[in-house]
Amino acid sequence: MKILRERIMDRLPLALLFFIWAFFHHRVLWGGQAFVLEDSSRFFFPLWKWGAEVWAKGWVPLWNPDAAFGTPYLADPQMGAWYPPIFLAYHFWGPVPAFNGLIIGHHLWAVLGLWFFARTKGYDPWLSFSGSLIYGFSFNALSLSWACAMLFAYSWVPWVFLAAEGLIRRRKNAFWIFSIVLSLQLAAGYPLFFYLTLFTLLLDRSIHLVIRHDPGPGWGKEIPWILSGAFLAMGYNAAWLIPFREFIPLSNLALRAAFSQSLGWGDLGSWFNPFLKGHPLHSNAETPFSVTVFFVGLPFLVVLFWGMLMRKIKYPLILLFFLLLILSLGETVGLGEWLKSFLPGYYLVVRSGYWIPFVIWTGIGIFLEVGNRILSDGKHLGDLGILIWLLDGSCVYGSALLLGVPWELASFWLSFGVLVLVFLPGFKLRPFRGFLLALSVFFSLFPVAQSLNFTMPRNYYQDEPLLLKDISKPGRIYQSSQWVDASKGISGTSVAEAYERSKENCPPNWPLSWNQEEVSFGNSLFLSSFLKWYLWMDHSDPRREKGLVNYLNVRYQIGPPGLESGWNRIGIVNGVDIRENKNCLPKWFSVEKALSPSGQNLDAMLLNPSFDLGKQCFVENPQNVGLYGFRSVRELSRSPNRLDLSAEGKGRALLISSESACPGWVAWVNGKKKPVQWIDQAFRGLLLEESEDQIHLAYNPTSFRLGCFLSMLVCALWVVMILKNLRNNSHA
Repeated sequence: MKILRERIMDRLPLALLFFIWAFFHHRVLWGGQAFVLEDSSRFFFPLWKWGAEVWAKGWVPLWNPDAAFGTPYLADPQMGAWYPPIFLAYHFWGPVPAFNGLIIGHHLWAVLGLWFFARTKGYDPWLSFSGSLIYGFSFNALSLSWACAMLFAYSWVPWVFLAAEGLIRRRKNAFWIFSIVLSLQLAAGYPLFFYLTLFTLLLDRSIHLVIRHDPGPGWGKEIPWILSGAFLAMGYNAAWLIPFREFIPLSNLALRAAFSQSLGWGDLGSWFNPFLKGHPLHSNAETPFSVTVFFVGLPFLVVLFWGMLMRKIKYPLILLFFLLLILSLGETVGLGEWLKSFLPGYYLVVRSGYWIPFVIWTGIGIFLEVGNRILSDGKHLGDLGILIWLLDGSCVYGSALLLGVPWELASFWLSFGVLVLVFLPGFKLRPFRGFLLALSVFFSLFPVAQSLNFTMPRNYYQDEPLLLKDISKPGRIYQSSQWVDASKGISGTSVAEAYERSKENCPPNWPLSWNQEEVSFGNSLFLSSFLKWYLWMDHSDPRREKGLVNYLNVRYQIGPPGLESGWNRIGIVNGVDIRENKNCLPKWFSVEKALSPSGQNLDAMLLNPSFDLGKQCFVENPQNVGLYGFRSVRELSRSPNRLDLSAEGKGRALLISSESACPGWVAWVNGKKKPVQWIDQAFRGLLLEESEDQIHLAYNPTSFRLGCFLSMLVCALWVVMILKNLRNNSHA
């Protein structure tokens, strides 16, 4: 009977975790709802849907021709094109169920990862339950669900540390498991979290090595295995990592890395009040809310401070926690510039929000350690320990009230009351004490978590925006940078109305969901050559703007009311105009004259209204300067990575396009390979000789072929090791 009771008490917290997760997501699981907030709807849903449709047709989505004059797709980490869960989810489910399933599945994966990590370390079931709640339902964790790739990478953190525990303990096959887990985290779509996970893991092991806390036989030898596992992880991801490395110098990544949004000292108050700077559903859309909030529940702070006051924390844990906290403050503590020059990759993560998950992770380690002392010491805590507990709890909860937590919040007082009961004499039995601590964490976290859990009916994604219904002709949809900036801020009498209105305004990336082409400043990573031409469309002379949109194959414009010269209004929805340009040039055509950019102000020439972009161009190779004959260019077939053209006519000709040039594009003319020209600093062109009229272009970068070979090599190594272990087990 005693054994049965112990088994029930051991498994009840895990069952309760599943129940809380299911209840939290019940609107998505059974209520026909979908996640829509922030980047989830405006970035990830349309782009992942686009990629899934390409995979479904049997093509590898190397290139996206429908966004920003064309841009690499697989080389963009956030597309997760090499991440098996995304591929499998979209393969077996429709776009909306796959999108929902990936988010809630990774949320569960994060919760379970912490549970199994804590149980493997030997912590009490209810204590492990509390740690899982903190990791899965903290403000930061739930905010990451709105930036899906970050959530996916975040969900793998506890599994990486769990696999690393196997390395430390020298378990059989631990290295191969560790390398697979680390590979999947890197593939999940946010490589910064892979870097920070590895950094935190190595920092943790190095601190232990220096302090030499409880060293065992062969202690410290796990570090080379950790680095080897990282090497294999990069090998598996080489299929997109090598193209990404090729993409970086041509992209806007340097501009994005220059953004610095370090926390101020006052932001540390978000440990006590999650909404210290406003509720993210009603705050400025440009403010990255995940950067500003540490909140993980007030009992966490009580346990942390109590452990420090009672000296119940091991030095490596507390040192690691405060080191990461200082790193998260970045330039606020005056170390930003020094750390950028000293710490590899710190310039990419000086934005403090990237560090918050790892500050929380190490903090949970302290919580588990101190909580374990509280539960295991039992009667030996003493009167001083009880007194400090009560004073500590009063100070933490009192500080929360002073920092703006509403005093009438019932869950706040329930959490405090239950926390006080943890040390009352009547509750000294270990199971009750662990349960009460978990209950206090639940009351402190769950109401906050629920306030962030906003969804919309699935038809939000399934019904086409009314603006797009008026679009029937081929050509790009243009949204100015001013309009894109204005669309970031949403308004309405309710959050649901605000997001519905935002959808009907057709924000950036939404046209991609409906097989349309767009030109807008809505993606986080793109070719920098695109940005130059896009901003020229916004800020050039109005007389020149029309020539630019014609050249760039812009058929439609979405924007605020007001009929502009040369545009024909074809519809208006909720005060937003959709306008048509009937004079846009095809994506590929021939020009009469090629000029050399040497000795000229190229930008000024291109923006000069007298410069006819439909007849003249600039070429990179001076040998191609000259006059050319006319060709009638027809598009025969197209797929994301390939294009077939015919160019009928006589004489030497130069074909140019408004499709982005990028290393990896190759051309065959009448069956013979020819170099692709760079035109006007940004676009693809092709030089044709007499009788050359059949063109085949393909995006077939060597970087992908090399990376794919390395990726398959790593997979083959894993398969060999799995088969070897299966054979050994069968022999045994």
